[in-house]
Amino acid sequence: MATARFNGVTINTANIQGLLEFYQALGLEFAAIKVTLGSEVYRAQAGVIDLALFAIKSKDIANTPSLQLSFQVDDLRAVFTRISALPGCNVILDPVSLSDGLRAVVFDPDGQSVELVQKITSQSLDPRDQ
Repeated sequence: MATARFNGVTINTANIQGLLEFYQALGLEFAAIKVTLGSEVYRAQAGVIDLALFAIKSKDIANTPSLQLSFQVDDLRAVFTRISALPGCNVILDPVSLSDGLRAVVFDPDGQSVELVQKITSQSLDPRDQ
């Protein structure tokens, strides 16, 4: 079985400007990312890790986890099928094809948000993703 590679962290925040200023003061350079679902998203590279700030309207811990872990995988559909069948795993977003690859989101059995990412290359294209 292929190993998942840690890809990044998303911080959900009702204070997007405050966090942008904080992490920019650390030297990170953010780019605004256009999204069709959700709100404002800003991404920066912190070494090899992607740090994303996701604007939310309010901080309701019961409905919105503070953090989202992100893992890059080689075969998102296979991994998604395997983990979504596990007890306590809740699917938030089924695999969806976006401009930079496939993404899916689940809650792990403890309620942490976990994003699965498969970067699309010409070798990894699946007819369902075109």
